[in-house]
Amino acid sequence: MEHYHDRRLVEQTWGSSNAYTGSNYTDYPYFPTLAKQLLPNLRCVQVVEWAPMSDNVYNDGWDLKLKTPDGDGAATAAVASSQLADTSLDCMFVYFDAVDLAGHSSGFSPQNPSYMQALENVDVHVGTVLNALYARPNYANENWLILVITDHGGIGTGHGGITYEERHIWWIGSGSAVAKQQITGPDPGTYNLLGTGIFNQSGVDQAKLKQSPVQADIAVTALHHLIYETGINPETYPFWVGLDGKSWLSQFSGVDKDMERNNIKVFPNPTTGIVTAWFENPTNDHVTATMLDVSGKVVAQHNECSSTNKITLDVSGQPKGMYVLQIKIGEQLLTRKVELK
Repeated sequence: MEHYHDRRLVEQTWGSSNAYTGSNYTDYPYFPTLAKQLLPNLRCVQVVEWAPMSDNVYNDGWDLKLKTPDGDGAATAAVASSQLADTSLDCMFVYFDAVDLAGHSSGFSPQNPSYMQALENVDVHVGTVLNALYARPNYANENWLILVITDHGGIGTGHGGITYEERHIWWIGSGSAVAKQQITGPDPGTYNLLGTGIFNQSGVDQAKLKQSPVQADIAVTALHHLIYETGINPETYPFWVGLDGKSWLSQFSGVDKDMERNNIKVFPNPTTGIVTAWFENPTNDHVTATMLDVSGKVVAQHNECSSTNKITLDVSGQPKGMYVLQIKIGEQLLTRKVELK
């Protein structure tokens, strides 16, 4: 049985918007409040640039709420980085507003240089926060999930309608327990609600919708990650009936347990350089073994065509720290964390 003894979360968003009129946070609180119902000692911090996000939300579960200057991503990244130095931190929410400000002032469009420059600037600030995360003294023994999301799109200089450009958003999951995958074809997650009865639920294909990640899913995925050690699935927990989203944790966070199910042993772990994956049940499928660093960069790789009993990788020339071993058997992708000492 796998034991996630130190599961933590950093969540970041790009964008802005939306009034809190009619909100009912007593019955539908933010995800840190729900997580603390099961794990009351979690420490959760919020760092945001947009004041209403900090002022108008109640019963939200944050231990500390920090407001930074609107549009000043460098200041926000610095504050977030200082909070990540706190070894007791379990969850952080960081909000950058510059992309939204640029869209409102000159247009939400990839053809708008100002908008694209704002996006690139925020990307740099996200990198600053991630570097602070990786610099935590006990990072190698922690299990962080990084979620990045935009809260809306835009058309012209506004948003709030139901056009595809306004409603279409993306989100990213990353971390040591997330198998790195590249999108090489069409957008795999879009379910266009337009023309399907958006205000008439009978016109929505609920089965298809559940297979498409949506905005509300990120909070449930974050919640699931934070409470993983309890063994409770937030979607089926009887005290949380009616969550707006679903958890995608099991779809992209299968480190260790899948290899055990497939009778693959990885040793030594920790290692000083040589890592061997031993196949207890040899496979005739094509096998690829890849070792990734925390940024997703490939540092070692090996291919085996058939009749595989074992695969060996040498990472002795790499810096000490945590890595992810990915083994692809045919179309099946298995992952395991490996520590280089």
